[in-house]
Amino acid sequence: MVQALNFSSVEVMNRNDQAYIVKTAQQKDLVTTIEQIHYLQNLPDEIKSYFPEITEFNITAESVSYHMPFYKMNQLDDALLDPDCQMDEIHEALTLLIDLLFSHIYGKDSKPVPEDFVLKTHIQRMEKRIHYFLSQRPDLCRLILSPALKINGEIFTNTLPSFDFLLREKNLESLTPSNLSFVHGDLEANHILFLKQQGEMQLKLLDPRSTDKGGDFAYDLGKLFQSIHGKSHVIQRGQFSLKYELEKDIPEIEFYVNSGRPSEYKDLFDKVINRINERCNDKNWEKRTLFSEAAHFLSAPPFFLESDCDAAAGLYLQGILLLNDFMKNHL
Repeated sequence: MVQALNFSSVEVMNRNDQAYIVKTAQQKDLVTTIEQIHYLQNLPDEIKSYFPEITEFNITAESVSYHMPFYKMNQLDDALLDPDCQMDEIHEALTLLIDLLFSHIYGKDSKPVPEDFVLKTHIQRMEKRIHYFLSQRPDLCRLILSPALKINGEIFTNTLPSFDFLLREKNLESLTPSNLSFVHGDLEANHILFLKQQGEMQLKLLDPRSTDKGGDFAYDLGKLFQSIHGKSHVIQRGQFSLKYELEKDIPEIEFYVNSGRPSEYKDLFDKVINRINERCNDKNWEKRTLFSEAAHFLSAPPFFLESDCDAAAGLYLQGILLLNDFMKNHL
């Protein structure tokens, strides 16, 4: 029997004319939230100001909760969709973010990499989430299980048949980092707040998900790439068109993401790539990041099963497009 996924709840409360965010976790998310509290309370002094302050927390056998101030700042995923938000300001925020990550976070507290890192971190996670997606959306059985899909007139290998190719020894080696280290762990655009005040850019990085075992910084960057490259925030909000004929031998799909500022997105993405290249000495960072981005998309559908716009299917299809592009150009 497939068990349902469980997530934390977040609400806003007011106390003494001050707004606070209260995050509460139960069941499967208990350990993750306890680790999050530990992460935020044990940050090095030089980076504490870039993360939320925990004002109080409570841990019991049944639930975990913590409070943090409500920060009146721009959320990156919203800013990317706001035509009134200047890309130059977003670029400045991302430049500060990249500099912070490579100066004070990535590479710290280096740890060895388990031999099965790629298998457990990416392949098995995708496989588990895809089977859960299938269990909840049997109407999409042909979309999920067909060996190939015809998307916008072109044939693409579906996800599950791609695993044999990804698991070849030489591919696993190229996708395995040389070491694990301190990371954020969940660097999605909705976890990145920024605000420019009096000429100074400010950042807050929410919801870290890292353990004492460390992580691959490319996993982090893959989360960021989901928005600035793969446009996950656009798909999540239903700004895409989707039609499919699943009864054909090779299911046929028309799928288009409706990005309002394509040239600006590309320019921003190119600038981010260039900045990372300036700060990073890992020659395989981009390959691992693009793979991580595709894996994140293909692991995301279970979080959006109740979406009115069928975002789960949209995210899955975008993941297939990204994974095929990655396998064609980087393996």
